[in-house]
Amino acid sequence: MALTEKLKQKINAHSFEWDREERLAKSMEDIFRLVSSRDFSNLRQFQTTKLGNALLDIAEEFAITQTGLIKDFRTFANTGKLPEGDPINETLKKNLDNLNK
Repeated sequence: MALTEKLKQKINAHSFEWDREERLAKSMEDIFRLVSSRDFSNLRQFQTTKLGNALLDIAEEFAITQTGLIKDFRTFANTGKLPEGDPINETLKKNLDNLNK
């Protein structure tokens, strides 16, 4: 996990510093991994509960500060597609286009 400057700023804005900064970053990464391992039906179920929505929010906030991660699980779960303009979506399209040449 990379404690990016963007993630560090988000964490510090909530007055977590020093060892707590790293602990919170690690916790956010763990939550991201748990959420990203769920299938569409489980991600849709998350959206119906307070805890599920909190987990989605934390996972998405973590992803925003990183490169190459899904940043919008709700759209992904409800449509089966990544949102337009999502860097992963654009990379996948480019890679598929290159394979099909």
